[in-house]
Amino acid sequence: MIMFLYNKKTMIKKIVLLLILSPLFVKAQQNEDLVPTRSVYDSVEVSLKNDKDLYKKLLDRYIDIDTTLTDKEMAIVYYGAVFQKSYNPYGTPKKEKEFFKYYNEKNYKKALPIGEKILKEEPLNFKMVFKLLVCANVLKDEKKTEKYRFYYRQILRTILLSGDGLSSQTAFVVTNVEHEYTLMGQLELRYSSQSLVGVCDKFKLTDNGDDFEGDEIWFDVSKPLANLTKMLGE
Repeated sequence: MIMFLYNKKTMIKKIVLLLILSPLFVKAQQNEDLVPTRSVYDSVEVSLKNDKDLYKKLLDRYIDIDTTLTDKEMAIVYYGAVFQKSYNPYGTPKKEKEFFKYYNEKNYKKALPIGEKILKEEPLNFKMVFKLLVCANVLKDEKKTEKYRFYYRQILRTILLSGDGLSSQTAFVVTNVEHEYTLMGQLELRYSSQSLVGVCDKFKLTDNGDDFEGDEIWFDVSKPLANLTKMLGE
């Protein structure tokens, strides 16, 4: 069970610290070769082509909080989303505005069920997962706190394993531009400028928090960009 006081800055730092120190978070999967940044999508696509039912099976295990999911399997869940017909990285959930109305008012009891409906439609909505974790914890709902903690940890770990974020060649790979900001927010990174360099977003940092070593952080946004280009061309 996560225990923290509701002070946003303190809370975020404690969650991240717990995730980093948690045995489930830092445990390396034995005999696994983690997928290099630039080949992550190729590897996932091959796996999905070899088994047409694989994505649904692994997504269901993630939703069901299957703690036996390996890093490779979770990579297929997260990065495999870009190969699904429902992939829409620039879409906004219909009920998001209503959710944030209550969330920003700290009316977590009303916000929680609305956010859960959003997450049911978008199980990999990183920002919503974190907000629901906050709601559940403040409401002292231990079962839901553990549920959203699991989702949050799995997505965060998958992104962090995709690179080190220090260069375009080792950029963190994200399937949604919004995930960049969610990740930077959780790590308490502050930036002064942003630029698109090829298929990567580069942020010049003014504050690299307690753990990130570079003065720039890079994100590979190749799939969201490809999706946007396709949308604009239609």
